[in-house]
Amino acid sequence: MIRVLVVEDEDMIREKIKHNIDWADNGFGEIYEAANGAEAWELFERHRPEIVITDIQMPEMDGIVLTEKIKQAYPDCKVIIISGHAEFDYAKESIRLKVSDYILKPFRSRNLLAKVLKVKEEIDSSQLDLQEREQMRRQLSENRKLLQEKFFRDLLSHCVVHEPYKQISFLGLEELQSRSYHTVVLQIDFSLAGTQHEDMYITNLLLYQWMERQIQENEIQCFIINYKLDQLVLIGFDHMHTWSALLEEWIEKAWMEKGCRLTAGIGSNCGSLLEMHGSYQEACSAVALSSIHGKGIVFTYNDLNSERDQYSRQLQMLIDHKLYRQMKFGLFQDIKSDIKEILDEIKKARLSTDASSNMINHMLLLAYKAINELGFNAFYLADREDLYRVDVNDFHDFEALHDHICQIFQHFTELIQTKLENRNVSLVMTIKQYIDEHYNEHITLTSLAKEYKISSSYLSILFREQTSQNFMDYLMNVRLQKAKELLRTSDLRIYEIAERTGYRDAYYFSAAFKKAVGLNPTEYREYLDTGGGRAAE
Repeated sequence: MIRVLVVEDEDMIREKIKHNIDWADNGFGEIYEAANGAEAWELFERHRPEIVITDIQMPEMDGIVLTEKIKQAYPDCKVIIISGHAEFDYAKESIRLKVSDYILKPFRSRNLLAKVLKVKEEIDSSQLDLQEREQMRRQLSENRKLLQEKFFRDLLSHCVVHEPYKQISFLGLEELQSRSYHTVVLQIDFSLAGTQHEDMYITNLLLYQWMERQIQENEIQCFIINYKLDQLVLIGFDHMHTWSALLEEWIEKAWMEKGCRLTAGIGSNCGSLLEMHGSYQEACSAVALSSIHGKGIVFTYNDLNSERDQYSRQLQMLIDHKLYRQMKFGLFQDIKSDIKEILDEIKKARLSTDASSNMINHMLLLAYKAINELGFNAFYLADREDLYRVDVNDFHDFEALHDHICQIFQHFTELIQTKLENRNVSLVMTIKQYIDEHYNEHITLTSLAKEYKISSSYLSILFREQTSQNFMDYLMNVRLQKAKELLRTSDLRIYEIAERTGYRDAYYFSAAFKKAVGLNPTEYREYLDTGGGRAAE
């Protein structure tokens, strides 16, 4: 408990402070007393109280000197000055010494208690903050591996990492500064029919743990990151040839022991942190070749093509292209323009026919991925047993190729649009019902988007399309209608109505109500009481 030292040379005032205040009932511990500054300093060093209440004018050592000594030795100690002198010099000196408060004689005991309780609250808050920081410090130490993985995720995602080299030191990743490395992607094949979502997570975790054992058994220096549900990422320091041999062995072993088919892609050698994202993208591009050459193989960035520099740029252009975002909205005119842009880029690059075929099949592969992300089955939309594949050699010119690809995407777009319209109507109706039932809870567009597994921007567009209102206007209208009902039918106070209708702040509720209705809640209730009734509704 917080201890207090009372320093006062006048016995009556010292006794008043000690006995007129019920220290124990107000949460204080021991109360020490001293008749002068010298005696007070001895008591302070012996007991280290958290609060000192001291007079200024005292024999042997005055309050200002005592305060200065205390603050020099223990700056966190809180000091309250009492004095019968209101001179500016004393006040100025107190400010310099960072005194917590200043009270003039004569004073009431309750006024002094109020100041001491305020200081006690500051101490309690400071101690709580220290405890929370210590707890966080322990958690940081205990969760270092998770923090390492988050750090790698940020680098792989090309997020801005604040002071990365300081983080490297804290997380024990100094090797990243002193050695070059390769980024390796291990793609997990979940294409087997009937695979449940829960089984995917289980398979992912089993493979992650299995890979950790392989790394330990082979005494390989690398970091493993569980980056995506269908993808593990390794940051390895060995030569590419060493990695290729190891990965081939692990791919075969994973199939024999776990029944899981893996495909590997190795990115180029990196000499700095800033290169990790590029190496990862190369590894993803390499592993994407499995759609053409088959799974269970180790691909490297060198395998992309003999014209790999140009090919890599074209492949990256595909991955980042807006075509796949347009597909999710089913806007075929925009998609048609995107297809022409991509084919013109391929043509301008003067790639071989094989490389051009690979590029186009990558484009289709990414389209199937976009279809799957919408929750549709690409085989079902294609209306055939196998997915579309294109060989440039089958077409006499790029115009014919363009028309063929446009037909494929038009077929997909029409079916997606039909299915999206049906699904979107149902989705918005469900969300409206949820808002109607949970309006008094903390609801945001982001939380609803997360709950229904779509992006917040897309949900905003859908909501406006289906209701002709934006999300926030609809939510606010539901809350205000309920507030009107409570104002009309209950005796609840304004702040209680605010809480029951989802507003955390009564002032904001009143402002929002007045903006919408023209009267604040109190005025609205008075208007109802005077017979305004229906007109105000």
